[in-house]
Amino acid sequence: MTRRQPLTFFAALLLAGCHGNALGGADEGNLVAARKAVPDGTKVFNLYCASCHGEHGVAPGVVPVMGPGALRSSFGTGLDLLRYLEATMPPGPSARDLSPADYVAVTEYLLRVQGVAVPEPFDARSAASVQLRAR
Repeated sequence: MTRRQPLTFFAALLLAGCHGNALGGADEGNLVAARKAVPDGTKVFNLYCASCHGEHGVAPGVVPVMGPGALRSSFGTGLDLLRYLEATMPPGPSARDLSPADYVAVTEYLLRVQGVAVPEPFDARSAASVQLRAR
Protein backbone atom coordinates (compact mmCIF):
# COMPACT_ATOMS: atom_id res chain seq x y z
CA MET A 1 0.00 0.00 0.00
CA THR A 2 1.25 3.46 -0.79
CA ARG A 3 0.97 6.28 1.74
CA ARG A 4 -2.05 7.60 -0.14
CA GLN A 5 -3.98 4.29 -0.19
CA PRO A 6 -4.57 4.09 3.60
CA LEU A 7 -6.09 7.57 3.53
CA THR A 8 -8.46 6.55 0.74
CA PHE A 9 -9.34 3.36 2.61
CA PHE A 10 -10.06 5.19 5.88
CA ALA A 11 -12.08 7.86 4.08
CA ALA A 12 -14.22 5.09 2.57
CA LEU A 13 -14.68 3.53 6.01
CA LEU A 14 -15.71 6.87 7.46
CA LEU A 15 -18.23 7.40 4.67
CA ALA A 16 -19.61 3.87 5.15
CA GLY A 17 -20.22 4.64 8.81
CA CYS A 18 -22.51 7.57 7.98
CA HIS A 19 -26.28 7.27 8.24
CA GLY A 20 -27.97 5.29 5.51
CA ASN A 21 -29.43 8.27 3.67
CA ALA A 22 -25.96 9.64 2.99
CA LEU A 23 -25.38 6.49 0.98
CA GLY A 24 -28.88 6.36 -0.49
CA GLY A 25 -30.05 3.74 2.01
CA ALA A 26 -32.90 3.62 4.45
CA ASP A 27 -34.42 6.80 5.81
CA GLU A 28 -33.64 6.74 9.55
CA GLY A 29 -37.24 7.50 10.55
CA ASN A 30 -38.65 4.68 8.40
CA LEU A 31 -35.96 2.32 9.68
CA VAL A 32 -36.81 3.03 13.33
CA ALA A 33 -40.55 2.70 12.65
CA ALA A 34 -40.08 -0.60 10.77
CA ARG A 35 -37.93 -2.05 13.57
CA LYS A 36 -40.64 -1.20 16.08
CA ALA A 37 -43.56 -2.44 13.93
CA VAL A 38 -41.97 -5.68 12.72
CA PRO A 39 -39.48 -7.02 15.28
CA ASP A 40 -39.50 -10.48 13.70
CA GLY A 41 -38.70 -9.02 10.28
CA THR A 42 -35.95 -6.91 11.83
CA LYS A 43 -34.44 -10.03 13.39
CA VAL A 44 -34.55 -11.97 10.10
CA PHE A 45 -33.02 -9.05 8.20
CA ASN A 46 -30.23 -8.63 10.75
CA LEU A 47 -29.43 -12.36 10.84
CA TYR A 48 -29.75 -13.24 7.15
CA CYS A 49 -29.64 -10.07 5.03
CA ALA A 50 -27.54 -7.37 6.68
CA SER A 51 -24.30 -9.32 6.32
CA CYS A 52 -24.48 -8.71 2.55
CA HIS A 53 -26.84 -5.74 2.16
CA GLY A 54 -25.75 -3.74 5.23
CA GLU A 55 -27.82 -2.40 8.12
CA HIS A 56 -29.25 0.40 5.95
CA GLY A 57 -29.82 -1.87 2.94
CA VAL A 58 -26.97 -0.58 0.81
CA ALA A 59 -23.53 -2.10 0.49
CA PRO A 60 -20.91 -2.17 -2.24
CA GLY A 61 -21.39 -4.92 -4.80
CA VAL A 62 -24.97 -5.89 -3.93
CA VAL A 63 -28.38 -4.65 -4.98
CA PRO A 64 -29.73 -1.95 -2.64
CA VAL A 65 -32.81 -3.19 -0.77
CA MET A 66 -33.59 0.00 1.12
CA GLY A 67 -33.74 3.65 0.24
CA PRO A 68 -35.51 5.76 -2.34
CA GLY A 69 -37.05 3.51 -4.98
CA ALA A 70 -34.89 0.48 -4.10
CA LEU A 71 -37.69 -2.07 -4.43
CA ARG A 72 -40.02 -0.14 -6.73
CA SER A 73 -37.80 -0.58 -9.77
CA SER A 74 -37.78 -4.38 -9.48
CA PHE A 75 -41.13 -5.40 -8.01
CA GLY A 76 -44.70 -4.50 -8.86
CA THR A 77 -46.31 -5.72 -5.63
CA GLY A 78 -45.40 -6.85 -2.15
CA LEU A 79 -46.25 -10.39 -3.25
CA ASP A 80 -43.67 -10.15 -6.08
CA LEU A 81 -41.07 -9.21 -3.47
CA LEU A 82 -42.15 -12.00 -1.12
CA ARG A 83 -41.98 -14.66 -3.86
CA TYR A 84 -38.57 -13.40 -4.99
CA LEU A 85 -37.18 -13.57 -1.46
CA GLU A 86 -38.59 -17.07 -0.95
CA ALA A 87 -37.05 -18.29 -4.20
CA THR A 88 -33.61 -16.68 -4.01
CA MET A 89 -32.69 -15.27 -0.60
CA PRO A 90 -30.50 -15.74 1.23
CA PRO A 91 -28.20 -17.45 -1.22
CA GLY A 92 -26.75 -20.74 -0.06
CA PRO A 93 -27.81 -23.30 2.51
CA SER A 94 -28.94 -20.82 5.18
CA ALA A 95 -32.16 -20.29 3.19
CA ARG A 96 -33.34 -23.59 4.66
CA ASP A 97 -33.31 -21.95 8.09
CA LEU A 98 -36.13 -19.56 7.18
CA SER A 99 -39.79 -20.41 7.62
CA PRO A 100 -42.64 -19.04 5.50
CA ALA A 101 -43.44 -16.71 8.43
CA ASP A 102 -39.85 -15.44 8.41
CA TYR A 103 -40.16 -14.52 4.73
CA VAL A 104 -43.45 -12.70 5.34
CA ALA A 105 -41.91 -10.82 8.27
CA VAL A 106 -38.81 -9.69 6.38
CA THR A 107 -40.94 -8.69 3.40
CA GLU A 108 -43.13 -6.53 5.65
CA TYR A 109 -40.00 -5.06 7.24
CA LEU A 110 -38.51 -4.12 3.86
CA LEU A 111 -41.79 -2.57 2.71
CA ARG A 112 -42.14 -0.52 5.89
CA VAL A 113 -38.54 0.69 5.60
CA GLN A 114 -39.51 2.05 2.18
CA GLY A 115 -42.39 3.91 3.79
CA VAL A 116 -44.92 1.72 1.98
CA ALA A 117 -48.37 1.45 3.60
CA VAL A 118 -48.81 -2.16 4.69
CA PRO A 119 -52.21 -3.74 5.37
CA GLU A 120 -52.95 -5.37 8.71
CA PRO A 121 -52.55 -8.24 9.05
CA PHE A 122 -49.74 -8.57 6.54
CA ASP A 123 -49.48 -11.97 4.89
CA ALA A 124 -49.05 -13.47 1.42
CA ARG A 125 -52.66 -12.69 0.51
CA SER A 126 -52.54 -9.04 1.58
CA ALA A 127 -49.04 -8.63 0.08
CA ALA A 128 -50.65 -8.87 -3.36
CA SER A 129 -52.55 -5.64 -2.67
CA VAL A 130 -49.39 -3.66 -1.88
CA GLN A 131 -48.50 -1.70 -5.01
CA LEU A 132 -44.85 -0.71 -5.38
CA ARG A 133 -45.12 0.88 -8.83
CA ALA A 134 -47.52 3.59 -9.84
CA ARG A 135 -50.21 2.27 -12.12
